[in-house]
Amino acid sequence: EMPELSSPVSAKEEGEEELPSQLTIPMEEEIEMFSSDFESSERMMVARCSRSCRRCGRLFCLVCECAVVIFILALFAGAYIGGLLPRWHRPKKNCPHIGNHKNRLTSVLDLNLNRQARLLSSEDLEWVNGSNFGFVWNHGDNSTNKWRPQGITTVNIPLRSDDPDHQEGRSDGFVKFILVSWYGRTDQNYFDRGGRISFVRLETNNSNNNNTTNSDTLSTSNSSKRTVLRYRHVLLVDKNWSPIPFLHVGGLAIDRQTNKLHVPDSRYPWNYNIRVFDIVTSLYAVPPCHSERFFGYGYVVKQDSSYGVPIKPSFLSFAEPDQILTGSYAHTCKNKSMHTDLEDCRRNSENRLAWMGIGKDKQAPPLVCTPFFSEMQGAAFAEIKLNSQGNNTGGRKVLWISSSYGGKRGSHLHTVVDFDPQLNCTNGKLQSGNIEAFDVTTFIFPPGMEDLCIDKGAKSLWSLTEFGSRRVFQIPFESVLPPPAED
Repeated sequence: EMPELSSPVSAKEEGEEELPSQLTIPMEEEIEMFSSDFESSERMMVARCSRSCRRCGRLFCLVCECAVVIFILALFAGAYIGGLLPRWHRPKKNCPHIGNHKNRLTSVLDLNLNRQARLLSSEDLEWVNGSNFGFVWNHGDNSTNKWRPQGITTVNIPLRSDDPDHQEGRSDGFVKFILVSWYGRTDQNYFDRGGRISFVRLETNNSNNNNTTNSDTLSTSNSSKRTVLRYRHVLLVDKNWSPIPFLHVGGLAIDRQTNKLHVPDSRYPWNYNIRVFDIVTSLYAVPPCHSERFFGYGYVVKQDSSYGVPIKPSFLSFAEPDQILTGSYAHTCKNKSMHTDLEDCRRNSENRLAWMGIGKDKQAPPLVCTPFFSEMQGAAFAEIKLNSQGNNTGGRKVLWISSSYGGKRGSHLHTVVDFDPQLNCTNGKLQSGNIEAFDVTTFIFPPGMEDLCIDKGAKSLWSLTEFGSRRVFQIPFESVLPPPAED
């Protein structure tokens, strides 16, 4: 939410798969869709000008006609910048439609992963409170001012018989991907690209070939395996195959039943919604003849549907059993240039969370609750069965909330134990009136901590930072739970 602190880098250093940004001309067929809306306004203005011309002379008439032209051009420019006009390039002759079935990928595993991340060492992880595994992006992505990472989630993709992991005898039948969202910075003129998703494959090369490879047991300290982290950026496009300008992509959530990706759209207060992308059926390779249209990206994922939300969806995550948890970022302490948890900032009604049903619970009304913490960047909620030793000891409902502002002061991860929104929220407010009434433990993390994701199979959280060295890291549950009570 703050301007990038690092120095700019060139497009070559950044390593983007993009062509120079340029203004594109919509196809004539698309312009016709909007022309009728402007014609009535034009006729009214011309009629008024004609009457004025008779009274005031030809000079006034010329000025008025120029104003009409400027008015129409301004409407088209506003519609174009705002994303109302599809940004379609005129394809080359004999160029197949991007939606041709030949361009559709049959699996996420078909992505050509052309970049490699760097694994965090044990020394690197000392800067991340309690983390046992993590990575940073390649040099270009780690230092670019043009894009900034925001959301995170995980997804398990079924292995195929021709996949190397399957041939090596991997027993779990899946490969785990970390999905991270980025938004194009307005101050770098990248707003027109909207958002992109990095598909990071976690694969472990087991030198002993003893069939113990499992992506749920990743650890930097595990010397029997060497983790290779390759990834690819994929551009988000809407139903009309156009990028989505100004999309902040502040969080990500995967529906575990369908593998559909939920992305928040917080651009317009009159139309807060969640966009849904099917990464199973709507992932497409971009033919060379369409490259300019998609800024040089090799792959796009097309929007499948959308649904409205009752609050500003700054971030979101999947919450069991069948819910999406979303929340609103609010810089409620306007006089503070760094992150703070002052009581007056926390108690602002803009610090809201909402639980919404999906799947079989979709018809249930959303449950909105406030106030929580200032400058919230992510939230995750689950019932877990862990104590400090990692043994099953019965379920505890836990709410984790990350909060940060700027790149100078540390971020906070708040752990709220035994919180139940159904019991603790009434008429949109906490029954206690404030979050301090609960058992809250706060942990310090590096500046710029963003979205949260629960990986229940690995008994951990995933998160990331957007400033400085952009880390993506895994945190075991026991590292971010309050210490056990003494007997």
